[in-house]
Amino acid sequence: MVLQEKDGADVCELLKEHKVLEHRQVRLPDGEVLVRILLDVEQSEAVLDLLEKHYTGEEGNRVVILPVEATLPRVEPEPAAAPGHPPSKEKSPQRIGQEELYEDIKDAAWCSRIYLAMAVLSTIVAAIGLRTTASPASSGRW
Repeated sequence: MVLQEKDGADVCELLKEHKVLEHRQVRLPDGEVLVRILLDVEQSEAVLDLLEKHYTGEEGNRVVILPVEATLPRVEPEPAAAPGHPPSKEKSPQRIGQEELYEDIKDAAWCSRIYLAMAVLSTIVAAIGLRTTASPASSGRW
């Protein structure tokens, strides 16, 4: 994410409530800062909502979401609860964030000329098929 330098310090405070694997800031020219945040997929939607609420309204701020295939060193899973102690909370299933889902389906949901032409042509074919099967000559009962 690219922010104004004055907003860079506030990001650290906002992220304290979330499980962030890594957080780095790089100063850019013109008083901007590049903020890189590495998260588990379970945390991404909550953090994105938080960043959108606080920073996307200002001119020049932009959040870019990049998929991460792997990181080194590997992230160690949290240790299981000790025997006799119930787990603190169930692990939520991994799911895609709403921003990622929107980007994935945005192009497929676009109403193009080709889509409209195919809809018109399929309607004509269906009408011809209905007319042919409903004619008295084809059924023999009319």
